[in-house]
Amino acid sequence: MSALYPIIESSMLIREPSKTELDFLCMSGRSRYWEQGFKGKGLKAAIIDTGVNKEHPEFEGKLVQTYANVPYISEGKDDNGHGTHCAALLVGKTVGIAPEADLVSYKILDNFGSLNKISQLLWALKEIAKRNDISVVSMSIGLPESRFSESELIMFYDLIDTLNKKGCYVVCSAGNQGVNSEPRYPAYFDNPLVVGAVDEHMQPSWFSSVHDQVDICQVGFDVCSAWYRPVNNTYYYRIMSGTSQATPIAAGLVLLLCEKYYKMNDCYVVPFNIRDMIHCLSIDLGVSGVDNKTGIGFFTLKDSISHLKFDIDIQNILDIDIHPGTVIYNEVATEIEARPIMMRDTDTGNWKAMCELRSLFELLGSKVVYHDGIIDIWR
Repeated sequence: MSALYPIIESSMLIREPSKTELDFLCMSGRSRYWEQGFKGKGLKAAIIDTGVNKEHPEFEGKLVQTYANVPYISEGKDDNGHGTHCAALLVGKTVGIAPEADLVSYKILDNFGSLNKISQLLWALKEIAKRNDISVVSMSIGLPESRFSESELIMFYDLIDTLNKKGCYVVCSAGNQGVNSEPRYPAYFDNPLVVGAVDEHMQPSWFSSVHDQVDICQVGFDVCSAWYRPVNNTYYYRIMSGTSQATPIAAGLVLLLCEKYYKMNDCYVVPFNIRDMIHCLSIDLGVSGVDNKTGIGFFTLKDSISHLKFDIDIQNILDIDIHPGTVIYNEVATEIEARPIMMRDTDTGNWKAMCELRSLFELLGSKVVYHDGIIDIWR
């Protein structure tokens, strides 16, 4: 049985993607972080899939480590196409979200996208857990509960938990089963970041699985990325659709968030939950609040922060009382705008929490000023 969700693909190969064919990337907000100098440099992302063809120009000049645990091959070269397509969306130099990040690929799926043994999947996660240099893991795979023994399912969950706790965030696809979604893992666990798919108009894709564990969504319809197999020694691109494509885009955005925090604070551990940062950056879609199609909303690094969400969520993140602000003068825009939040460190006496909160807002792009025991935060 294939461990890959059924995907929709175009049979047409593209020599060089046009601007229109890459419009979906503008929605990610990657350019906003690129302009600030954050492109993933110095960080590594891991992908668990069908392998990667690192000869594709999308990976030129990039460190790509490939490992394999399949019966018929000892190297991690892609012989299916799915892995290369997803990997390029994560770190490719043209279609990737974090083009300066390096990649570690674990091939556990064969040329049909099938997983022979659950031990192969667990092997990949254990290998990643041994390392301390991977910030994000992208997994566009899903397996029914019937494939696992009870102990294997528990170990699968625990390994994801271990990675998350050490600051290596696991991002996985929600699935392509639409409204008739059956439990498949890891999407039905509560510890990975589960990604659904929408189109370029932010409408939920008809194939995107609907279930309560969907956390966020990203573009997964008509996504152009690298194709693994050259024709007459020339590499091409191909358009594919699926939550498999939305997942590495989201994973790349997580990587850029981590990079910005690391460089701001000269550390390699994010002290607060990455989900809380993502929540603040996501645009609510569909019904108000969290839903089982798009989760908390469309995850993007564009200027989309909701101050209402700050008022609700930041108190829960760090248990700090938030006081409504007054009105300030925006010298750049020469107009009046509302100050969304004002906090006093004397309210809780928790200086460490205040520092973490300041870091969080700076990370999300807000202007932060500290004076006389008060932190003012505004857009």
